[in-house]
Amino acid sequence: MKSYPKRGRGSGVFALLLLTGLFANPLFAIDITPFGGSQGGGALRHIASEAMLHFEESPTRGVIFGWGIDHERELELLYQWQETTLRSDNSAIPEADLLTLEMHTLQLGGTVLSEERHHLRAFLSGGLGLTHYAPAASAASSETRPSLSLGIGAKWMPTRTLGVRLEARGYGTLFNSNTTLFCSGGCTIAVSGDLLSHYALFAGVVIRLE
Repeated sequence: MKSYPKRGRGSGVFALLLLTGLFANPLFAIDITPFGGSQGGGALRHIASEAMLHFEESPTRGVIFGWGIDHERELELLYQWQETTLRSDNSAIPEADLLTLEMHTLQLGGTVLSEERHHLRAFLSGGLGLTHYAPAASAASSETRPSLSLGIGAKWMPTRTLGVRLEARGYGTLFNSNTTLFCSGGCTIAVSGDLLSHYALFAGVVIRLE
């Protein structure tokens, strides 16, 4: 009886060898960048009053793992966390509808780097992934949606292993128009349009592992 190799195992070995080769190449240093900054923007619609609920600008923090593809491009994995509150100038909106939320964003993407001058390189960044909106200390439902981001920034590496990263990035979370959110025995909040947008400004310390 003939035996055939299992494709799944072969594919797994190939992927492992590919990743091992990528990280073993001394050209492809690994950057770990813990960062902090501020994030804001974005608005939702209060269904009963038709008033807009705005995400309060608040601190954000996270970490970026990056490794070089070549001298001009880097592949990156970004995780970002923020706690914020929905605010409104309309006094008719019940306090219970002004939720405090945790936002978790996980995206795979990368950067395109400029030429290095005086240890400084500008870059364009971007990513695709998921954003999770979770009402804090609330029975309201959470939401996880596809998201994307685009940014611009700079890296300054005065030494081979330590530097600074500055970046401004815009995020967009994809919804179906008028999707209701955070329902708990009824839905009071909806998205207006198909894209919920946020912006972030942050800085981080680049730790390079060669």
